[in-house]
Amino acid sequence: MSMQFQELFAYTPDWILESIPKLSLVNLMSCLKNSVGDFYVANPGTSVFLCVFMLYYVYYLKNVVKKPELVCSNETFRQFLIENCPIIDEEFKPTVWCSSHHGQTLLSNTIRMAIVPIPQYRREFVPVDDDVPPKPGQNREFNMSKSKNSTVTLDWYEGPGPTIQLPDGQKFYAELLEKYNVEDFVYSPKISEDDGKPIAVFYPGLVGDSQTEYVRTAVIMANSLGYKTCVFNNRSRGGLLLKTPRLYCAANYDDLEASLQHIKMTHPNSKIVAIGISLGGIVLCRYLAERGDDALVDAAMLVSVCFDFRAGLASLTEPGFNSMLNLHLTKSLIRLVEENREILEKTGKYDIDEIIASKNLAQFDERFTHKMWNYSSVEEYHEDASNKNRIHKIRKPTLCINAADDIFCPYSALPLKQIQDNPKCAMLVTARGGHIGWMDTNLAILKPALFYLERLIVQFLEAVKNKTSDEILNNSKFKQAIFD
Repeated sequence: MSMQFQELFAYTPDWILESIPKLSLVNLMSCLKNSVGDFYVANPGTSVFLCVFMLYYVYYLKNVVKKPELVCSNETFRQFLIENCPIIDEEFKPTVWCSSHHGQTLLSNTIRMAIVPIPQYRREFVPVDDDVPPKPGQNREFNMSKSKNSTVTLDWYEGPGPTIQLPDGQKFYAELLEKYNVEDFVYSPKISEDDGKPIAVFYPGLVGDSQTEYVRTAVIMANSLGYKTCVFNNRSRGGLLLKTPRLYCAANYDDLEASLQHIKMTHPNSKIVAIGISLGGIVLCRYLAERGDDALVDAAMLVSVCFDFRAGLASLTEPGFNSMLNLHLTKSLIRLVEENREILEKTGKYDIDEIIASKNLAQFDERFTHKMWNYSSVEEYHEDASNKNRIHKIRKPTLCINAADDIFCPYSALPLKQIQDNPKCAMLVTARGGHIGWMDTNLAILKPALFYLERLIVQFLEAVKNKTSDEILNNSKFKQAIFD
């Protein structure tokens, strides 16, 4: 008997030892080998499954788990991000059973929808221009005197409590009008509410609003950090219908700018951090580039942004999941047109039945979007909506995050060189993550900070809290560390 077994049995009562056969270590190993072998022989399916899983897990560790790529030429800004957002310097580990971009895109948001609490908001109406700019791609500074009917909304999350529950769909529209007195809305900034707390404002995606699953978690977490938190709802989103025949598009930031002007007017002492997600990020990116130093934010984050429309739409036409998601988004936009059919038909610009028959986003833009915004062709609209060649004009500290496998913006379409050439910008690129996915192995389903994306947003918001743009980009602490 080996020395290890002798030591073990030295502490074993005699009555137990008497009942155990005296086995040699060789006999014991032989017995275990035969038992395990018998198990696999009796369960061939389990054997195959375990072998396949082990092979996949080796592949997963070698090819899937990777450290993100951080593109940033400004060493001070880079060190600021790494120091304050440690998740940037860690490997991104997609959920083992859901590492594909299809699964990341679909299941991550399904899980968010199922388990994240539904926030209650206080709704604020912001007047915006009634008509569409006469020239394509034209963005105008908002003139309140020209607005008679149109509004967008800001939904403010003030923590758990008996605040107003947002309406669910159009059936509550009449009740909403009565409750908020929208018809007789008067613009009245409430300066008294300004307490100097930082503000985080979220701009959702193409068909998103304040109750969209990927917004809800971030809103709750931002509030817990001490931010005043609000979500921007585009025209005809969040339970409202159009009052004038104008929707929204990727190439116009008028409404976004009006919302920021309103926030700054009512909270002049607050720092503003803007987070744009998908379409919201596209519009925010355009605003940051066009307004430069005059942009009314102190820092920004762009999430899953398509920087090249032609590349993104080409990817969305690929057979399978890409085309299915394309169709799903198209149908969501068609519902907006159907809900506002009466007011849109009065313009005489559109064939509504033809729009409703659209099978993909490119067709929808061809039959509707480019006409609304006075472009000569859909190609002109898509080119104007692409921000890849505007990155150099951004003057506020901006962190972008994209996944290399995002079907809306493939890796080849990411503006990495443009980001590298702008010391105000940084881009984090993960190998996996899909579109607004980033579901990772930290599947803490009982906590609101679920996935990699939410944790990054929380760390970024904490890092830039109450800091000016100059303090973020030119932090003396990190400059000293670099020169040392």
